[in-house]
Amino acid sequence: MDGPAPVGAAMRWNGRSLLGAGASEIASGEIVWSGSYAEVEGGGTFDEDPRTWGVKGWDALRARVESGERGVVVRPHARHVVSDVPGCRRLLESSWATQRGVRLCYDPASMVVPGMMARIEDHLRRMYEAIELFPMERLGMVVVAGVDANGAACDLDACGELGRTARELAERWVPEGVAVARVDR
Repeated sequence: MDGPAPVGAAMRWNGRSLLGAGASEIASGEIVWSGSYAEVEGGGTFDEDPRTWGVKGWDALRARVESGERGVVVRPHARHVVSDVPGCRRLLESSWATQRGVRLCYDPASMVVPGMMARIEDHLRRMYEAIELFPMERLGMVVVAGVDANGAACDLDACGELGRTARELAERWVPEGVAVARVDR
């Protein structure tokens, strides 16, 4: 069967990345990071490598998706190939990801970098509003977390106003029927 798994299909967190894991380490329905290009050369999952966001990173991700298990769910991170809203759209609009049934575990807080903190509420608002740009059948889950003063994802209740902001934005922008994982106590 071509195409993505149905909305609401079982998903489970793997903790690995596509670029860092072996083919047998990721199964259909597992949520994985896209990964950093540094992993291709033996580096760590969150190592910074400028090749990650360019042709080499995207080519490595495409090769891994095409050779791996169908139906994986990719979670973005600021230091990974899929790192921002345009990267999420690029993944979802690519024929190779569509053919392999790749879905998105959208995680705005994981796409935040420290340089965004001066205007974090605006950035979060725009990231949540962008959900309407994604094909709903390819949106597997939305992770709702706050952002701390250093730009790191944190528990909604522990992040004060930014936790409340993330919760309110999710309530407004995440379509009914899309799975939500809230990071709270």
